[in-house]
Amino acid sequence: MTFEEGVMKKFFLISVFVFGFFSNANSNIVVPVNNPYQHLFTSAQMGDTNAQFQLCGMYYQGIGVPQNSQEAARWCFWAASQGHTEAQYNLALMYQYGEGVKRDLNEALKWYEAAANAEHKYAKHNLQILQDTGLFKEGLIGAKPKS
Repeated sequence: MTFEEGVMKKFFLISVFVFGFFSNANSNIVVPVNNPYQHLFTSAQMGDTNAQFQLCGMYYQGIGVPQNSQEAARWCFWAASQGHTEAQYNLALMYQYGEGVKRDLNEALKWYEAAANAEHKYAKHNLQILQDTGLFKEGLIGAKPKS
């Protein structure tokens, strides 16, 4: 990214979230944005993991959109699947507690491990807690079936 592109990107982000406007990089026209969510949604659909994770948070907390934990989990899954560490950790929490998804400790373990492998401090901590509580030994999660 050139310096000029970086400046335009910063201007764009500031204008969308602070002023509710966006600038077309090919012109000097400033066009009002009726819904800043639309830009985020478009970026998320194009594979921007940060936008996907932001939508996860917006839907989970009901900020700018109706609160919907299932929609939050969907956006979180897309970001997590592409390696977004915070999304992996948050998705693990959602699976652990059944927020927006059916409670599934095996899925929670999978996403905690993914985030922990990326050096996420709290994912490592939660994995340790799961191990210390004996859930692995009891065969509830992460255990192989007995032969």
